[in-house]
Amino acid sequence: IEDGVTGYLFPLGSTSELADRIKHLIEDAPRRERIVERARTSLATHFNWKRNVSVLEGLFKELVGQR
Repeated sequence: IEDGVTGYLFPLGSTSELADRIKHLIEDAPRRERIVERARTSLATHFNWKRNVSVLEGLFKELVGQR
């Protein structure tokens, strides 16, 4: 998560900060829509099956080569 771009980061247990972020997103539809779109793009780019299979395949080949 890129803070303010694809979501928000805040300290664990900071319920007041979480509530504040939610309030701002409810009140600011354009900002909310930008964050949602950027998050979707980031997920599609970095966390898709084809990429994950490729990364795992490379890892397996590396591990087998170390034997």
